[in-house]
Amino acid sequence: MRKIINYKITYFILLSWLLMFYNCSNKEIIISYTDGNGNIFNINNSNNKTLEFKPIKPQFSSSGIYNGGNYSKNKITDNQYNEIISVINKAIKNKSIHIKKRIKKSGLITVEKNKIRKTYIIKPKAIELHDIEYTFNKIIHK
Repeated sequence: MRKIINYKITYFILLSWLLMFYNCSNKEIIISYTDGNGNIFNINNSNNKTLEFKPIKPQFSSSGIYNGGNYSKNKITDNQYNEIISVINKAIKNKSIHIKKRIKKSGLITVEKNKIRKTYIIKPKAIELHDIEYTFNKIIHK
């Protein structure tokens, strides 16, 4: 009898832990990336994963001439989402490319999860910056 009670307690604890983990891991994560020109890419991990591109308009660019293109918001596949997350995480993990203040041509990554926002400024000419922008542009212009 005692053995059965121990199994039930263990099962209950395990089930509770799994439910807690499931709920935490499925929280909405919003990732925003602003490139060196001021164009913004927003990624959402909801059931309908999306990639939104908000281009800068000439009146808001530093030159007054640059136009980032046309606005778009599209559903993306799990593979595309994972590809984006992979290059973003690579830039976040490489602390040697982080800088303290935003400068021209730097990239800005913002990650919001559970109402906690973290920002990472990536220095210009970092390979990771190129990889992020290449990945976004490849998916947007597909």
